Amino acid sequence: MKNQKHVKTNGRMGLSSFGKALYETKYLCKKQKQNGMKGGSIIIVDKHEFDIISSDPDDECDCIEIIINGTDSNKCFLGLIYSNDETNMILQGFGYSQTCTTNKRMESGKGTKAMFYALKEYVKKYHPKVNKIILEDSSSFRCLYEGRTINFDLYSYYMLKYGKPYYMKNFEFQFCNDYQKKLYEKNLSHIKKNLIINGSILNKYADYMKLRYNVSSDKLTEFNEIVLDKDLKNIVKTDYKPNNKPCCLYLFALIDFYLIEKFKNDYKVQHACFELNI
Repeated sequence: MKNQKHVKTNGRMGLSSFGKALYETKYLCKKQKQNGMKGGSIIIVDKHEFDIISSDPDDECDCIEIIINGTDSNKCFLGLIYSNDETNMILQGFGYSQTCTTNKRMESGKGTKAMFYALKEYVKKYHPKVNKIILEDSSSFRCLYEGRTINFDLYSYYMLKYGKPYYMKNFEFQFCNDYQKKLYEKNLSHIKKNLIINGSILNKYADYMKLRYNVSSDKLTEFNEIVLDKDLKNIVKTDYKPNNKPCCLYLFALIDFYLIEKFKNDYKVQHACFELNI
């Protein structure tokens, strides 16, 4: 999960919704500490064992860092608790890797949920002043296709399948503000409509796949036969699974293409600020 503090609007840089939340509560930190880590504490959830380490505030960053390390280049989790407000933890990074557990064999799905609940348990035990977790939802799904790795936002997939974004569905987070809640409700009203994949859509989709991903139309034949005249929600829920190859690319690309083609700018992928009381 990326932390996007700034977004580009009309050629100028401005704060994203999450960045505004950080700015308003004085959470912007210039850089993270590179050393001074201590710990760790072993937390076990559903047979998944996590080694959680933390740091004290220093001259570079007046905050406590809470970390589950994966590899040297991948932190499975990074949470920040700032000294000027010890009631909130900012979820700066959260992602899956097999190396997140102590045995380096964490399963996806259940393991990721166990990791989050382990962190909640750790925070409640060692940082009892914290009563809220804040994050920006940039959850994504990685598709592998012919030697390429392509990342897609999970937002639309989750909206189609569950009617809720990733963190709301899996961890019961709520929007930080009314604007994001209203945008979600508007998107949901579109998702609930008939989203039939007809032949005209598939012809345009084939052109899109050629231009965007260099996928020829003949490779899409079997996929197109499966999805033709079906509702996109039903395709996501029953007919095609994203971890099957090469359908991962075909499915997520179809979701992105179709929602833009049908609703234009009236449907917006949300990288919204979320919060959870703990």
